[in-house]
Amino acid sequence: MDSRKATNPIERRGVCKSSGLGRPFVTLRRRFVAFFRIARVSRSSFQHILGMFTKHDTKMRKKVLTTAVFCVVLAVSVVTAQHGHGDIAPPAGRMTVGILLYEHAILGDYAMPVEAFRIADMGRSFEVFSIGLNEDPVETMDGIVSGMKPSRTIAEVDKLDVLIVPGGNWHAVRDNDVLHRWLKKLSDEGTILLSVCTGGLVLAHARLYDGRDVTGFQAGLDALQQAAPTARVHRGEMLVVDGNIVTTAGGGTGLEGALSVIQRLAGTETAKWVAEEYFDYPYWKAD
Repeated sequence: MDSRKATNPIERRGVCKSSGLGRPFVTLRRRFVAFFRIARVSRSSFQHILGMFTKHDTKMRKKVLTTAVFCVVLAVSVVTAQHGHGDIAPPAGRMTVGILLYEHAILGDYAMPVEAFRIADMGRSFEVFSIGLNEDPVETMDGIVSGMKPSRTIAEVDKLDVLIVPGGNWHAVRDNDVLHRWLKKLSDEGTILLSVCTGGLVLAHARLYDGRDVTGFQAGLDALQQAAPTARVHRGEMLVVDGNIVTTAGGGTGLEGALSVIQRLAGTETAKWVAEEYFDYPYWKAD
């Protein structure tokens, strides 16, 4: 079991480390800057090359052309370098990550974890999709997003590597036996269940927290303990990992949970890149 205190981020600023000389242009904005710098230099260089073509013999022209081609290839390779991640089509065999959608789930609870999994290893590690109780479109709790139709239904998904369970109107699915059986089947088969905020109450009522170390939305921990009397509920923790059960506190800590799972499944360097380079989140600490 691993747990992590909800430390003040200001006290953890020293976590961020330099990307190093071996990781040039690892963010999109750096890549754009690099591109325009190269373009600016290339313009004057190209004009100079044209002048050389008119002044020198054929042998010199070949040397100049070879040098120019080499410079272009080098520039392209530098601009597209991103900590070993190229923008290539994702291969088959990615790990599957489902996000459970139900009526009035909290948008923030699943937005950040989903994006973390989606971008990991430039999309080559995980296939991310939404899963609904049925095909009916749903609305987020705040009403900002409505008409969201899930990609698949629980009847169509019998195997997952990771399932994200967001918080929200968990009462709507508290007594759903079909959902509970589906969740138990996934858990029994080793699916990592990542709960965010009050999403833990969905898993608690499915009897998946019995005897486990868990945390959750801090203002709702009494309800969580009542729903899972034998669970060891940790107060003041933003992340608790107990085997395939990964629990987080309020919605903002869902990113911490996602990074923990990404580290486990795709490696520390991938999780570190997602945290520090993509999210500009220097407070994450590897396990």
